[in-house]
Amino acid sequence: LPGGVKLTRSYISLDKDRREETKTDRFSASEVQGKVLLYLHFSFPRVREERELTLRLVEYYEDGFAHNVRTRPITFKTGWTKSRHGSTIGPASDREWAVGRYGVYVYHEGRKVAQVEYEVTP
Repeated sequence: LPGGVKLTRSYISLDKDRREETKTDRFSASEVQGKVLLYLHFSFPRVREERELTLRLVEYYEDGFAHNVRTRPITFKTGWTKSRHGSTIGPASDREWAVGRYGVYVYHEGRKVAQVEYEVTP
């Protein structure tokens, strides 16, 4: 990534409080009570002036169908050397999860920088 930015961790969590110990690669559709989040952790040299990095998130189902594609701007604030960003993934809030394997690919300028896979059970 540009400017010495490194993506250090990426994971799925059912926990809105951002606790890394709640990361998972498997969960039951019946246990989802709210949002499922993709967390991305970055490290970088101290930021001297605020800057932004645009990522593209592509969510796939096990059959290879990309069911959600969006861009996500990430802002790095002055003085920071680390940053954590969460993005909601999965179906719209009024729809249920389909059982199966999923993947979220994260791209920057066409290059894949992260891939997280997970399974949804009944």
